[in-house]
Amino acid sequence: MNLNGIPRRAIGTFWPGMLREVWAGCMAGMVTLTVSVAMAALIFKGDLVALMPMGIGLAIVGATITGIVTNCLSSFKCTVSGPQSTSSIVVSIGATAIYASLYGEGDLAAVRPTLLAFFLTSTLFVGIALLLLGRMKVAKWIRWIPQPVMRGILAGTGWLILCNSFEIFEGIVSCLDIINGQVTIVQVINILIGLMVGFFAFYLDQRNALRMNSAVPLTAAFIISAIFLWGINGLYWPKDALPWRLITIASNSLMLSDTVLSIKTARWDLVAAQFGTILALVFITFTTIVFNVSNFELVTTKDADLDREIAAAGWGNTVASFLGGLVGYQMLSPSASNYLHGTKSRIAGIMPAIICCCVFFSGGRLVSMIPTTLLGGYLLFVGFSFLHIGLYRSWHELKRIDYPIVCFIFITCVVTGLMTAIVLGLLASLVAFVLNYSGVEVIKQHLTSRTHRSTVERSGAALQYIDTHGDRIQIIRLQGYLFFGSVFKLYQLLSRLIDNMESRRAHYILLDFGNVHGVDSTALHILKKFIHITGKKPNIHLVFSPLHSYLQDLTVNVQKCCDDTQFIECFVDLDRALEWCEDHLLKTSAEHVNSLSVFDTFQESLIMENDRLKPITPYLRCNTIKEGDFLFRQGDNSEAIYFVKSGEFSILLEREDSSWIRYRKIGSGSVVGEMGFFLCSKRSASVIATTSCEVTALDRDRMRQLQSDAPDVAIGFQGYLIKTLSKRLQQKTDELTNLLYTKEQGGKEARRQGLVGAINGGNCGFLK
Repeated sequence: MNLNGIPRRAIGTFWPGMLREVWAGCMAGMVTLTVSVAMAALIFKGDLVALMPMGIGLAIVGATITGIVTNCLSSFKCTVSGPQSTSSIVVSIGATAIYASLYGEGDLAAVRPTLLAFFLTSTLFVGIALLLLGRMKVAKWIRWIPQPVMRGILAGTGWLILCNSFEIFEGIVSCLDIINGQVTIVQVINILIGLMVGFFAFYLDQRNALRMNSAVPLTAAFIISAIFLWGINGLYWPKDALPWRLITIASNSLMLSDTVLSIKTARWDLVAAQFGTILALVFITFTTIVFNVSNFELVTTKDADLDREIAAAGWGNTVASFLGGLVGYQMLSPSASNYLHGTKSRIAGIMPAIICCCVFFSGGRLVSMIPTTLLGGYLLFVGFSFLHIGLYRSWHELKRIDYPIVCFIFITCVVTGLMTAIVLGLLASLVAFVLNYSGVEVIKQHLTSRTHRSTVERSGAALQYIDTHGDRIQIIRLQGYLFFGSVFKLYQLLSRLIDNMESRRAHYILLDFGNVHGVDSTALHILKKFIHITGKKPNIHLVFSPLHSYLQDLTVNVQKCCDDTQFIECFVDLDRALEWCEDHLLKTSAEHVNSLSVFDTFQESLIMENDRLKPITPYLRCNTIKEGDFLFRQGDNSEAIYFVKSGEFSILLEREDSSWIRYRKIGSGSVVGEMGFFLCSKRSASVIATTSCEVTALDRDRMRQLQSDAPDVAIGFQGYLIKTLSKRLQQKTDELTNLLYTKEQGGKEARRQGLVGAINGGNCGFLK
């Protein structure tokens, strides 16, 4: 058999795959069609029931257009779109308000064109708004809408849907009729059947909630319910006394051509009066898209391009507004059903739109077969689901401090309406955020120079002095965002510190802003107030690091207001700020802090022990290093150990992004390069001269010669170096131990520094 070069395996897998796509699309299409008709019933209820055919036509057109356009532009091939309850309830509020206004004026002839103008205007406005939001890339800023707000709005929407669903049943004006007992036995039977349908669908949905694949059980529930209603209709109940009714739609009444032509007679002033409702519709639509796409990510375990999804929904609604459709966007349940069926093309996502299109051009005959009880039961199911998520699951999933916000939004929605609940909910969420963030500790660490010193290598006498008087250097490391709700604790701590400081001795308060993300105007005002108070205290130095832009503006402002600002110092990082404090502390000491070099101290100790031992000077070679030259580079071979006779060096670590960070600063009397020398490894850091330096070096050959000529001297020399390294390690261990036992809240400090900043970035020159 000639297959024209087509692999037999491809022929064998094509048709099963196509059947799977079509089957999944049909299942999702039945749900989409049912939801679309139910959304039309939700909007056109009560006094608007006569306009039900127009509403169904708008809903089906919206599902068709948004389904095709959104699926073609979506990053997920199985995406299904259409009208949904959260947006439809807002549209229902606006439509009811417009009808009430026209009914009060007695202008019922303008109801149809005015409502159509409102629907198309709201769809167009939502489409343009979503396009702008997608273009502006707002997803990274608003991807995670506060859950208390989302849950509260969801619960309030569920309550509104639940109340409005009863009005779909024949003869019931509002749910108050049920509460007051103003219902007949036929209406009671109608409601009971609707409740059975709603609870049956809710039960099946909860059994599949973990998989988020409720399309199949929902479809089964609606098919079983419809068959049951049709069977009862034909077998046991007289047609003229049905406790439920089928949708009565004349042939070709779904077509909107005549209605669209009459839009010129619409009352545009009433449409403009619903501008607030349209804004609420934009917010609800945007929020629901974020919610649905975020949950769909859990199903697919893939990250979605949310900006693309928002823009796709925007294009779908923009096109639908010109062709006559309601607001539609990505639907979670049918989309998840397609994905879990293993669909791999866009056929399953577009298939629901094709089904809706076929129903639309059938002229209403297929829609007439849907009992209104089934639609009411579906809306009851949606209301139950939203209340379950918003009130019941929120109690178990949210923090106790967030749950009152959910209840507040829900009660506000019940009492005053959805739009007011949205505004007050956002305000309540903002207040809760302020209260929660005010409880976050902005003081990451409170240290002194006893427990945390700079990386400058100093003599034993200097270290002992700093250890003794380290309490005079107070180090306060800050974190987070400083604002009016969190900066008060910092102000209290600083006030206590300056009150307890002795006026006759120099003290230093070092504020590190390295982990601070921002400062509001109130926090800057409080810092400015503290600077003024500190300026009146003698011998107190205020040190800032690093010098952010807001600190520069603050210090310039202080300079204009204060006569003497010599007590303020600013540095590029914490280490250099701490170095300045230690240097200044040592200069003010009455003691003479002497610093002998490692080599001189070792040689003197050897001579005192045994005059006959040869000095090791002949084995060393002297070198002069110019300022800016490297003694060695990171990655070089370790061929010698160096003793600093004079000058200063900076030990730099080069990171993967080619930036530099200062690891340690050494001066006269220090030894460097010993680790790589003894381990025979590559240099782990670079050493650069910050001043003109003189060093002595002991290489491997001379070390072997020393071990051969004077083994006792070599052993003593190595023991002394081991002792020096052990002291250095002990110092770092003590610092690390103190840091571990210090209250730590926040991430680790990370600051990029250039080579020049790492070498020379000391005092920033404030007021110099």
